[in-house]
Amino acid sequence: MQQSYKYLISGTGDLGLRFARNVLQISPLSSRDLICCETKSKNRHPHLLEQGYTCRISNEAPVTADSILICFPPSTESYLKEIERSLLQWNRKSQGIFVSSTSVYKSDLFGDITEDSALAAESLLGQAEAIASKAGLHIVRLAGLYTKETGPHIFWQKTKQSDSHPSGKINLIHREDAAQALAQLTLSEVGPDVWNFSDENPVSRLEIAQHWARLSGQEEVQFNPLAPLSSDRRILSKKIQRALHWKPTHKSFLELK
Repeated sequence: MQQSYKYLISGTGDLGLRFARNVLQISPLSSRDLICCETKSKNRHPHLLEQGYTCRISNEAPVTADSILICFPPSTESYLKEIERSLLQWNRKSQGIFVSSTSVYKSDLFGDITEDSALAAESLLGQAEAIASKAGLHIVRLAGLYTKETGPHIFWQKTKQSDSHPSGKINLIHREDAAQALAQLTLSEVGPDVWNFSDENPVSRLEIAQHWARLSGQEEVQFNPLAPLSSDRRILSKKIQRALHWKPTHKSFLELK
């Protein structure tokens, strides 16, 4: 007999773990043993077990779950097949969510971007969304994720330079805000739809680098001012804000302390 859970997180990285914590905070009837954290390897299992979560490897015998969150990255080997494998474990008694990215929108778009904006449909993410949509999952398109410890500022801190134009803007959302909204969506009765998650305040690469240099005392990143300037666009998340009465706590990367 298949092991049964209330929630299955297929791809339990940092975002998945934050999602689990938020589900427990929002739903007082939940307990950690109702949440199954699925990973490709056992590397994260000691950390997850220490916090009381059940863990499994994705290639083990399948389980069944009322609600599923699919949030492993597109770099995952056999990405599309892994999505289909995960879906077989969802019994559809509750919400299913597929985590995508706002990079699925066509690269030459500019201005305000909504869920109805044109997609790069033939891209890997576009194909993945098609599978998720057909299966009846919510599709959540995340802007760039960040915390104090992760994000473009940390990447640049390691490289000390970037071939990108300093004035180019990046759309972001704090990981904790994304996890909280995902948990609210999971526990809602809203029907399957497509959602952008963003703080709606794109910040230039230079502003990010300068703010982080002030915070960390690190040397400022050197950008290539001769690089092409990408089209400025703002990812709007008004749809999810209206549906769940949700607003990001972290209004902008420039408020990071």
